[in-house]
Amino acid sequence: MEILVLTEKKKIKTSWDEFIEKIYDFPNIIIYPVGMDVLDKMKSIGRILELHDRIIVATAILHNASLITRDSKISSLEAIKVIW
Repeated sequence: MEILVLTEKKKIKTSWDEFIEKIYDFPNIIIYPVGMDVLDKMKSIGRILELHDRIIVATAILHNASLITRDSKISSLEAIKVIW
C-alpha cells in the first residue's frame, strides 16, 4: 500500500510495474493481508504514525518481523525491530 501511494505521488523513481517485477526476485518476501488482527494491533500503536505506517508496524509486530526504514518515528518505537 505504501509503495503504491509513493509511486502514484512520484515520490520514488520506481514505477508500480517495476516494483511488482522486482518483488518476485525476493522469494523470502511474504505479503500479509490486513485482517482484524492487524487492525486491533494498530489501535494499540496509537495515532503517532500515519495510516500506512501503522499498518506496516502492526503487521511487523504481529509477525515478529524487522523493518527496513529511515523513518524516525518508526525507529523510535520500542515495539519494533528496525534495520538501517
